[in-house]
Amino acid sequence: MPRGCCRVVVLDPNYASTIGHHQPLNQALAEQFTSAGWQPEIWADEQAPSGPCVRRVSQGCGYIDPRHWVDLGGARHLASQLNAQLQAALEHDRTCGLASPQAWLVHSVLPYQLIALAQVLQAQPAAQVVISLMYGPRESLGGIKHWSQKRLAASCIETTRVALQALALACRRAGHQLVVGCGSVQQQTSYAPLL
Repeated sequence: MPRGCCRVVVLDPNYASTIGHHQPLNQALAEQFTSAGWQPEIWADEQAPSGPCVRRVSQGCGYIDPRHWVDLGGARHLASQLNAQLQAALEHDRTCGLASPQAWLVHSVLPYQLIALAQVLQAQPAAQVVISLMYGPRESLGGIKHWSQKRLAASCIETTRVALQALALACRRAGHQLVVGCGSVQQQTSYAPLL
């Protein structure tokens, strides 16, 4: 990302506590963006601890009960909820005279959150969009207990495919520069048929 005084949103609706990797990762990202001349904002859950650059914009749209997001219908419903919350934050920004973000960075993301991001980006000015995929396309985080592993994996893959397609289409139509990355060669291999 280029140097300069631009707004970058680190979208992390899963950041709701000090437990896990979210707080140290978001703090490190905020520090690096600030030192590079960016104006970072960490868009987190309402329960996230306060801190530099943390802005609480979402509610109940993180690692919630996976029975609601592993299937496409549930993912679309949750995406609609998160989209409304993100749109409210952007409307607040417009009211305050803030420029739209010039970059979006999303990490540790679930498929329904990618669908919500795609919905948001459709109406945003062209920006850089960087996605870091942490979970494999078959990840269910427990999933639906009475489903077979085969059915659960197929549902997760379908939802992930739709989410990535929605994101790619939204970025192409709005002129965003999309970069999608994975943390390992194994993940890249598992995502290759979907990208």
